[in-house]
Amino acid sequence: MRNKQAKICSLILATAISSTFTALPYTTKAMTEKNGVIYVTNKDVKNGKVIITNKTAKSIVITKSVKKATIRLKGVKLLNGLTVEKGDYVLKTSRTKIKNLKISGKDTNIKLDKSSDLNKRNFVLKIAKNTTGNLDLSELGKKVTTELGKNSDVNIKVGNNDKASIVVKKSSTTSKLELTGANEDASISKIRVESPIKLTVKVNALTLETAKKAAKAEITIENK
Repeated sequence: MRNKQAKICSLILATAISSTFTALPYTTKAMTEKNGVIYVTNKDVKNGKVIITNKTAKSIVITKSVKKATIRLKGVKLLNGLTVEKGDYVLKTSRTKIKNLKISGKDTNIKLDKSSDLNKRNFVLKIAKNTTGNLDLSELGKKVTTELGKNSDVNIKVGNNDKASIVVKKSSTTSKLELTGANEDASISKIRVESPIKLTVKVNALTLETAKKAAKAEITIENK
């Protein structure tokens, strides 16, 4: 009788544990983590999504093997930032804090989802050298400080938000940045250039500032 009861209890416990693990969301357990850095590969993509929850790390690297995915960060705190090597991505964040977002590679495209809390935070956007692509920041409501590597050529799309601003902190005379609007009414509060760059402005901006270090900057205005 006791053996039968023990077997029944073991079966109930095993079922409960199985149900618990089934209910848990996909987390970083399957991903490679080295020295506090989480590396995401194509093997970590489930149903077109990469989901990382309740994690503190130095940084996260979305490797070029992923190619295309929706990246969802929930309760994530990164001491450094999120690096995207190459591909097409939608970035969704909640309760997430990162110091910077870095992109690299040819034809790298990122859209910041409208529900992302990064839209309400200041952050640094780092563009590696020889990088090309597009960034959709049309839901942005804060300041983005950009650092562009040599020979980089990117387009940043902004929306209709007078609280948003773009600062070119670091760049070179071979760096190219184009600012466009998501629609004809799109505008931002300020563009500040602090380093030499080839900048094309196709969006309405209330203020355009240049620093002394940006004396060699080439700025083309194609807005109102």
